[in-house]
Amino acid sequence: MGSSPVYAQTGSVTSSATPSNALPDVGGQIEVAITIDVTGVAAPDSALGSFTGSLDWNPAVLAYNSDSGILGGFTGIVNDAQVSSGHLIFNGAKATGATGAVNVLNVTFDVVGAGGSALDLEYSAMAAAYTFRSLLPLLTIDDGHVQVGPVQYYALTIAVDPAEGGATDPVVGVHTYPNGTVVDVTATPNPEYQFDHWAGACTGSGSCTVTMNSDKAVTAVFAELPLTCYALTLSHTGQGSDPVADPPNSTGCPAGRYVEGAAITLGGALPDPGWQIVGWSGTTHDDATADNNSLIMPASAHAAGVIYKVRVHLPLLLGGSATVALGLSQPANGGLGAVGAGALASSDTEGVHAGSFGDPTQQMAERQAPTRAPALSDEPSVMTSSRSGADTEVPNGSTATEQTRQTSWQPNFATASGLRGGRNLASVTYPRPVTGVLDAPNDSAHLLRLFFALAVVAVLYWSTKQLTRTQGRER
Repeated sequence: MGSSPVYAQTGSVTSSATPSNALPDVGGQIEVAITIDVTGVAAPDSALGSFTGSLDWNPAVLAYNSDSGILGGFTGIVNDAQVSSGHLIFNGAKATGATGAVNVLNVTFDVVGAGGSALDLEYSAMAAAYTFRSLLPLLTIDDGHVQVGPVQYYALTIAVDPAEGGATDPVVGVHTYPNGTVVDVTATPNPEYQFDHWAGACTGSGSCTVTMNSDKAVTAVFAELPLTCYALTLSHTGQGSDPVADPPNSTGCPAGRYVEGAAITLGGALPDPGWQIVGWSGTTHDDATADNNSLIMPASAHAAGVIYKVRVHLPLLLGGSATVALGLSQPANGGLGAVGAGALASSDTEGVHAGSFGDPTQQMAERQAPTRAPALSDEPSVMTSSRSGADTEVPNGSTATEQTRQTSWQPNFATASGLRGGRNLASVTYPRPVTGVLDAPNDSAHLLRLFFALAVVAVLYWSTKQLTRTQGRER
C-alpha cells in the first residue's frame, strides 16, 4: 500500500497593519492597510488560500469610519458589529490562491482623541491553497501603532487688494483652524469694483477652498469698474444766471459729468433786475422759488434749469382825485339819449364783467322833453377805481402777489350826477396815487380786467368826442 510524500514546511509568512499617518492630529483621518505576504513560503505552500483574522484598536483615540471590503480577489466578509469597542473581524478565501504580498483589507478611522493606539492584528486561521496546510506556524505579525498628540492649529491669513475693493467671508484678518479643517473663502466686491482673482493658497477667479494642514494665506484681488459718467446740462429760462452744481463732478468723471445716483446741489440762481424765480425743471422740487435746489443723477444724460419771469411794476400815476368827464349829446330836438344807469365791474374773486344801459323808453321820453342841463356837480361821478389795503409802496424785491391781492379794482359806471352844456356826463374818479407791484405770471388776469376797464373808458371818451363834433356841425 502506497503513502503520500511528506513535505516539511519551510519559509515565513508576514502580516501587517500599516497606518497611512502614524502621527495624526485630532480631527484628522487615517487609513490602515492589512496585508499578508507569503513570498517567503516554500512550494507547494507558497500560495495563500484562506484566512480569518481580527483587528483591535483604542476607541478613545480612533473611531471606525468605513472599510474597503475583502480585497485581492478573495471572497469573504467584514464583521463590524463590535467596532464601537474597537474590534473588527474579517475573513477571506480563494480556491486558486494568491502569491506574494496581498492587500486583503483597508480600514478608515477618524482621529477623535489624543493619545496612543496599537493596531493589534491577530489570526485564528490561515492556510495555503492546494495543500490546505496551516500557515500559522510560519506567521509573523507586524502590528501598527498610532500616536496622536495635542490638537494642532494653523493660521489662515485673509486679505483684500485694494483695501477699498471689497470684503471676504471669513473677514479680512488672521483666523486659526484645527489641522485638517476645510475653509471656503468667498469675495464680495464693493460698488464700483469687481472681483478679479485669488492670490496665495487659492488661484484663479473661481471658488476658493483651503485645507488647513499648515499656515496659509489668501488674498482676494479686486479691480475698479470703468466709470460710466453722464452729462448734466444746466440752463435757465428768462433773464438771469444759470444755476451752479455742487460738486462740479463725480470723482473720476470730468467736469459736468456724474455717476448714477450722485446727489447734486444746485445754487447760485440769480435773476436779473425786474425778474424773479418762478420754478425749476429737472430737479427734486420743480415748484420751488428759492435760489437753490437739488437732484439725483439718473443713469442717463440729464438737464436741469431755473425759470425766471419778469415782474411788472405798475405805478398808478394819477394824482389827486382825477375826474375825466365823458359827455353824450342831449339835443333839444332829440338824438341819442343819456347813458342810463349801469355798471361795469372787475372783481378779483368773481372775475365778472357786466355792462348795462338805461331803459330806451325812458331815453325817448327825455328826448321829447329836453331841458337845459344844470351846472356840473363838483362831486366825483360814476366810474370809480378804488383799492383796499394800505397805501404803502411795495419795496422792490418783495413778494408782489401779497400787494396785488390787497388791490381790488371796481370801476362802476352810472348816469352822470350833473349836466354841463346840455350834455350828460360820466366821470371816472381815481384814488390817491398808488404804486403797486404786479407779478405778471401770477396776476395776468387782474391786469386784463384793469386794461378792459380802461379800454371801456377810452371808447366812451372817443364816442363822446364824435357826438360832440356831430352836434357842432348840426348847429
